[in-house]
Amino acid sequence: YVGEFFFGGHTILVEGDTEYSVFRLLIEEDRNTFKDVHVVRARGKGILISLIKILNHYGVAGYAVLHDSDRPPAAGEKNSAWGTNQSILNTVNACPDPSRVRLIAAVPDFEGAIFGTSASSNKPYKAVAAITDDAALKAKARQLLEALLDHSKPLPPGVIQWKSLEELEKALPV
Repeated sequence: YVGEFFFGGHTILVEGDTEYSVFRLLIEEDRNTFKDVHVVRARGKGILISLIKILNHYGVAGYAVLHDSDRPPAAGEKNSAWGTNQSILNTVNACPDPSRVRLIAAVPDFEGAIFGTSASSNKPYKAVAAITDDAALKAKARQLLEALLDHSKPLPPGVIQWKSLEELEKALPV
């Protein structure tokens, strides 16, 4: 599925299975609107960086990246997920034309941003069930998908386009 982004269309890189499952459901429900959309799941922030490098190297422009912001480490703790945010930003900024890339973070994670809660197990299933049963949640997820495809569209609450770690940290709820 990763190779699909070489063949045109709109590419959205996502960090995990939950985002992928939600977006695939929305795409399948409205194939006319979302034709030529390639959602590529990285299964982690580290792989996102590799995929961004590939897109940059081959000159794929106009893509979007969605990842969890996670939280900065508390005093005396380590949190590699937070530290990887800067690497993602650096890699996006290495694109020949970074203005054509939309870098979006779900604050603090996709489940919290879209559904207002976190799940620890069966996250993709629970997310798909939630948007199937709740029109408002489906509309919010669809708004995010549309904003990832059209960089001029507004983002729903809970996600931000960011350009510095300070912006990410400021967006986190206390």
